[in-house]
Amino acid sequence: LRKINDDLVAFTYTGSVYPAQKEALKLIPFFRLHDSRYAVYFHQVTDAEVESIRKEVALSERKAMELANQTVDLIFPGEQQPESDHGILYEQAETGINKDRHFRRAKGWFSYNLKVKEEASQLMITVRKEDHTKVAILLNNEKLTVSPTISKPDKEGFITICYSLPQKLSTGSYPIRFSPDGTEWTPAIYEVRLLK
Repeated sequence: LRKINDDLVAFTYTGSVYPAQKEALKLIPFFRLHDSRYAVYFHQVTDAEVESIRKEVALSERKAMELANQTVDLIFPGEQQPESDHGILYEQAETGINKDRHFRRAKGWFSYNLKVKEEASQLMITVRKEDHTKVAILLNNEKLTVSPTISKPDKEGFITICYSLPQKLSTGSYPIRFSPDGTEWTPAIYEVRLLK
């Protein structure tokens, strides 16, 4: 780590960096950084750990890309723009953040209008493993009664609950409503996703 010879506080780091860079890594105070990607904290790992992390990131990115390619519509409950774009309505509902992800849950109910641009055959919601309580889902004013497929928890404890729709949704707008099902609250829902 070497101080750059100027009047500003700035340093260069010439040690090993992954991925490798042509130039030394420049470290500057956060307040001087604008419109750029940045890191505030750096992981210190061995060469063997770098390879393991690289493989893990590549696998995660591949899975995310596959899911994105299957997605017809996506809502992040608790986030203003996605909820506004999907006509959020609610009664006795609240939002929050857990593990840096927004959620919405309700004692009453909350609803959206799903935007279907191509045929959809599955509904997937994301919740926390420990918050897997029953939820009544009305899709296009009909209660979903099919048994869902539940994923294993990811490393942060999130699970996906996937419902095969009894009838495929064609192009259009469809109301979806979440309410408690024999419980005081719905689970905190972090993601609502329609899949092909």
